[in-house]
Amino acid sequence: MRNAKNIYTNNTILSNNHSYTLAKVNRGLFLFFIALQDVIRIILYIMTENNKPLKTGYTTGSCATAATAAALDLLLNNNITEYIELVLPSQDTATIKVENIYTNTYSATASVKKYSGDDPDITNGAIISSTVKLNNTEEIRLFAGKGVGTVTKKGLQVPVGEPAINPVPRQMIKQVVSEYTDQGIDITIAVEGGEELAKKTFNPRLGIVGGISIIGTSGIVRPFSHKAIQETVKISIDVATALGRNKLVLVAGHFGMTAAQNLFEVKEDEIIEVSNEWGVALNCAKQKNIDSVLILSHPGKLAKFIDGYFNTHSRSSPSALPIVKRIATRLNINILNESTTVEGIFNELTPKDRNKLATELASQIYTVVQKYSKISHITVILIDMQYNELGSSGDTDKWQRK
Repeated sequence: MRNAKNIYTNNTILSNNHSYTLAKVNRGLFLFFIALQDVIRIILYIMTENNKPLKTGYTTGSCATAATAAALDLLLNNNITEYIELVLPSQDTATIKVENIYTNTYSATASVKKYSGDDPDITNGAIISSTVKLNNTEEIRLFAGKGVGTVTKKGLQVPVGEPAINPVPRQMIKQVVSEYTDQGIDITIAVEGGEELAKKTFNPRLGIVGGISIIGTSGIVRPFSHKAIQETVKISIDVATALGRNKLVLVAGHFGMTAAQNLFEVKEDEIIEVSNEWGVALNCAKQKNIDSVLILSHPGKLAKFIDGYFNTHSRSSPSALPIVKRIATRLNINILNESTTVEGIFNELTPKDRNKLATELASQIYTVVQKYSKISHITVILIDMQYNELGSSGDTDKWQRK
């Protein structure tokens, strides 16, 4: 920012030799801090512990979408495209190279090489292809080609029998189709070597057979660095407190942020994305004398708190499934043994049992968090993958609902 000479210290803004209390921060300075928060978050998030920059990559969902766009351009316009430009769900723009493209009598196929940046992603380098052809149904239909899994068990975000293409990639692909045509299109997504890759994932135990899943929520793969994420969380809370915020909403990421904004009247700078670093965020909030903290996430993450895991990454904590099943058993709630996910458990329950289990989970999570953090006012909200509130506990009256 040109000629920016503002600093903040001891809850006072100093600018051009004048001091203003936080209550009188002007809108321009407010926006400066919001922009600064975002810049710092991005810079820290893509740095290693050795301060070397890491490269971001693209999700399998972005690659499948780019391949679909290139195949459609060939099928409908007879254009051979070398690069596809996409606007991702994160609102970033991606330019993705098309590796191979060809046409058959009634279809066209394009492929993209998956690039994961510096993230240790097993799909890095995989060839993801999309074959498109017209149909007479006026519908967009998705199919699993070789190397893409098919869902065989309930509880996932995708219905049984459907290709394992998650909701956001489905939306991305359908959006691309709508930009080319309003005709019915059949789309088959395939991944070379996907069957073998899937053996290194959770797919087999989740009941996804035949290959990997096409996933992603932001469209971008960000490299993983514990220290960078922890520093990002701390600075985000620093900026929030510098802006006078004394109430914070802790969420895992984009999904939780959307849910928080849908359910509550909260300011954007009150929402802190913690990834899996819940313990770091709670400790920092306590150090900053934050009065009220709302913890909002899926029970598949937050239930891990009950057994003492405040870093919820799968590398640092076990599955929440046994915890949820254990508590359900204590409540005399019958859980089907075939349930492979926490989401699946809740989907199978009656509304009464769903509320009973979620309320007990939220209550136990609340108790553990209160003891761990000793923050004055704690609220726990559990949500499902459709942004529906499952249960809550704590000082819910501190937060205005929409």
